[in-house]
Amino acid sequence: MTKRILIAEDDYSSREALTRLAVQEGYDVMAVADGVQLLSIVDIGKFDVVITDLMMPDLNGASASDIMKLKGDMTPVIAVTGPAKMSAMLEINLTEFTISRLI
Repeated sequence: MTKRILIAEDDYSSREALTRLAVQEGYDVMAVADGVQLLSIVDIGKFDVVITDLMMPDLNGASASDIMKLKGDMTPVIAVTGPAKMSAMLEINLTEFTISRLI
């Protein structure tokens, strides 16, 4: 069975690059532009992992992840952010993080 990934990223180029990479690796991918859309989609579909930008308009990835947990959704979440936003990672309650250049 094909693994399903939900990608939430407000930057179009980054969203498309992540989507292309995951599809090339054989994953079934759905991509959205913000945390509100993330929550709408995750409520109706089953995903093996969610990849979300931390800082997005309307609802950021950290808050969307918190809401998922409050609803009992235990889907693993990978949070990404641009280098200019690294200080934001220290302001939210992340259990683990690593610094890596993705693309």
